[in-house]
This record gives sequence, C-alpha cells and structure tokens, in this order.
Amino acid sequence: MGLYQSYQGSRIIKLELCDVHLTSVDCVLFFTSSISVSFLLLSFLLRSLREYRFSLKHIILLKTDNSAVLNGKSAGNMAVDEIHAANGVRSKHDFSGLKVNQSRLMDGIHSGCKYGAAHRYGEDPTETGMARLSLNDADKQVRDWFMATAESLNCKTSVDQMGNLFAIRPGKNSSAPPIMMGSHLDTQPTGGRYDGILGVNAGLEVLTVLHENNVETEGNIGVVNWTNEEGARFPMMAVSSGVWAEAVPLDTAWNLAEVSPGTDGQRKTMRQELERIGYLGPVQASYRAMPMACHFEVHIEQGPVLEIERRRVGVVKGMSLVSLTGKY
Repeated sequence: MGLYQSYQGSRIIKLELCDVHLTSVDCVLFFTSSISVSFLLLSFLLRSLREYRFSLKHIILLKTDNSAVLNGKSAGNMAVDEIHAANGVRSKHDFSGLKVNQSRLMDGIHSGCKYGAAHRYGEDPTETGMARLSLNDADKQVRDWFMATAESLNCKTSVDQMGNLFAIRPGKNSSAPPIMMGSHLDTQPTGGRYDGILGVNAGLEVLTVLHENNVETEGNIGVVNWTNEEGARFPMMAVSSGVWAEAVPLDTAWNLAEVSPGTDGQRKTMRQELERIGYLGPVQASYRAMPMACHFEVHIEQGPVLEIERRRVGVVKGMSLVSLTGKY
C-alpha cells in the first residue's frame, strides 16, 4: 500500500512512460502486471538519471532547487572525467550503461523471503508464500537484513519512533529532501513474495546500480520500509506512514493491540513489540523530521486488469474500501 494522501505540500509530477501519459501527486504508486514489468519501471527511474533534461522535467518534480538530479551541465560544458564503474571505465557524465540487474533483484527478493516463508506449494526453494506479520521475529530478521544491505551501499540508515526504516544515499547537497522509493516488508498471514517486498527491493536495486557505478547525485536518494503497512497484525493499515504524515497520532499507533493474542494469552501493543525486537527508533515519526521530495513505489498488481487490457504499466488513481462494520 502507499502513503496517506494527507501528506502536506504535495507537488505535481508529470510522467511519460511507453504510450501512457500520467499525472499524479508526490506519492506515486505503480501497478505492474508481472514481475518482469518492474524492471521496465526501474530502468525508467535510472533513465531519468541518464538524461538530464528528462529528469528535470518529468521525474524530479517541477522544481529543481532541491532535487536529486545528477550534478551536470549542458553537454558542451561537461568535463570528460573518467570514473571506474561496474562494467569498466566510463565518462563521468555518461549514464547509458546504468541498468538494473534482473538476476540480482530477484536474488534480493528471495534472500529476504527466507525470513517468514510459509505455505509451500512446490519443490523449488522459492515456491512458498509468506507469513511475516509486522514486528514478529521474522520481521526483525528481514529488518536486520535490510539495514545491513543498505549500509553495505554506504547509505545512512535511521529508524523512527514507529520503526519505519530509512536508508539514504547522500548526494552533494546533503540538506535536500531525498527522493524516496520503497514500500513494506510485512505481509499478510497468507501473503505472497512480491506485495510490498518488490517495492523495497526495487529501491535497493536502484541504489546498488548507482553505488557500483560511482554515480554522484546532486541531492539525496533513498529507500523506506514502512511498519505494519498491511495492518494484518495490528488492525490499522498504513498506520506508520500515517503517523509520519501526521494523520494518525503517535500514541494511537503505539497503543494498537495485535488482533490475536500470543502464546502467553496476551495481546501485545505496537510499542511493546517495537521495543522487544529493538526497532523503537529515536527519530521523530513525522514528515517534518524526515521530509521527502517525492516517493515512488513499484507494486505488483493484485488483479487481472492490466493483463486483460494488455497494458504493461498503470498508475493508481483511487482505491476501493470495503467495511464489514459500516464504518471506516
């Protein structure tokens, strides 16, 4: 799921991808009809870093003073500095070789899915579903994995009061609000290996490509993992991104009790479980303390619409909510 739409100060972004013309606000949620399409979206994000004019106009908002665009000038004024990259030496301003690694992305997804794998349906190690509810032991393990992976890319990591994880790759202008990618690593009790998980790993893959090619951005770029985004264990979806957006009071979120009691018969609160697994962070859970220039989320479509209409990419324009209580 995505961020609360009540985030203040939303700005307009204009995207053009394939033959689709898209206009939305800061929080952009992509739906893809298959895993393979996610690589198209990742390549699109990276292409915006290769083509300076394109990135200024279409991906980095319509405001450039604090954007995470590459530090470059017009082609006629660019110095031809050589730097070492993953595939050899390249010019400092040649970004044509920036491409995501499909195998590495899939390996990252499956590596993280070792924690909380369940509901086996085949003999292959990856042929399982997921049961990684927020703040359980498996969630702690995958959080540790996320932080270690981000730190290996020289990212600055932090944890806020709701256990939201932030990994920021610094740019030249360290004071600029970062462009963020990401999603969530918690799942439903009978969840899949891509819902949310794809969005976090897609962001890590973009940072990996930038890191291995020694790309220096003008501003900061990062990845976020939102806590209890599914709302399966603690009954409020998107609760932690809601606290960040100041749409949900911190105490309300901290005092949420889990739906089902544990083996001791007690229903733990979010705060208790954040403390137990060591992810009750010191950073204020607020967009004021952790501002973002914009947020991208690559997501697999949980339905047949794109496939039926033979569309490769879509963008969310609204949500349908179903209430069993008559209230929402």
